[in-house]
Amino acid sequence: ARVLWRLGEDWLGRETRTQLSPAGEDVTQPSTAVVGGEDRLVYLRNRMDSNIWGMELGGKGSPRMLISSNRSDQSPALSGDGRQVAFGSTRSGMWEIWVCRVDGENCRQITRMGPGYSRNPTWSADGQWIVFESTGAGGSQLYLAEVASGKVEQLTKGRGNCRYPFWSRDGQWLYYTSNQ
Repeated sequence: ARVLWRLGEDWLGRETRTQLSPAGEDVTQPSTAVVGGEDRLVYLRNRMDSNIWGMELGGKGSPRMLISSNRSDQSPALSGDGRQVAFGSTRSGMWEIWVCRVDGENCRQITRMGPGYSRNPTWSADGQWIVFESTGAGGSQLYLAEVASGKVEQLTKGRGNCRYPFWSRDGQWLYYTSNQ
């Protein structure tokens, strides 16, 4: 997420960098002026609203929206029993992992990784765990979240980016891509 920062110097001449939190996320193109002795700031806030759709395979029925909000909902993954969907979303103001019933009801936030992107979830065969990628600690790394508690554990570490995790059907292996 792009946020607005102010770069300047303090009274000792040291560089200061301040995040302007009220500006929100996905901010670009700042411009300032002094109006009536007051500093003013304008900027572009570009918000994307993507939703999750579903359909029956084999020509049974039409596509329909399953999960929607006024924020971005992306990278959906069906649980093995087809009853739940895990997905990345900015509903909380940051990219986090969420879980809903497949009808879009009972949505709840699973992760609280903070700044960065948490996305591309995949379910364990038993539906108790979700593996996902997150850039919260720098480069993209893989994390394991317990669905019931939201407890998160980091699985990969390093300077490269680990992305697109996927569990084998038997739950014995975890596949992912990396540029390490």
